[in-house]
Amino acid sequence: MVAAVTGFPMRSQRRPHGGPAASCHYERRRPEKTPLHMIVSENLENWLDDRGAAERPVPGYVEDELRGYLECGLLCFGFARAVCMTCRTGLVVAFSCKGRGVCPSCNGRHMAQTAAHLADHVIPPVPVRQWVISAPKRLGGISFLHRFGSALNHHVHLHALSHRRSIRAESPAAKSRHGTRDRQR
Repeated sequence: MVAAVTGFPMRSQRRPHGGPAASCHYERRRPEKTPLHMIVSENLENWLDDRGAAERPVPGYVEDELRGYLECGLLCFGFARAVCMTCRTGLVVAFSCKGRGVCPSCNGRHMAQTAAHLADHVIPPVPVRQWVISAPKRLGGISFLHRFGSALNHHVHLHALSHRRSIRAESPAAKSRHGTRDRQR
């Protein structure tokens, strides 16, 4: 178990989801050696300049996410010291970007923390089912996740819109069946 000031509560020792127990060995990740980091660091400035020159600038939040990713996990941008309470080994842990768009490490950590929280504290220890709802690209649709109701009460709900029938390139004969061609005459 590592003692550090992180702001996250320590995970419970019981693991109903069957996940592995924490390891005593820590190895710092080296994001600067990954292909994604190399590509982004080598091409970000040129890409931003090209988008700006084409009068299609990148939104600020996208640029912030990419720049945050380039600093994520690098000791030169900040770190914390920690001590393993079991073996008394000192650790240096680089700060992370905590982004949810580009950084695979932070995305993976957030996904694992959410899954562990759900398994440990939310989902009861009974058999459960998962539903995945998807729509073909041709069907199209728009969805919005709302967290509050009209009275500003906490009420998580989803609004979804989709077409009543599939959208496809129709032949002139099919258009005439729907009355489109007849109206043009």
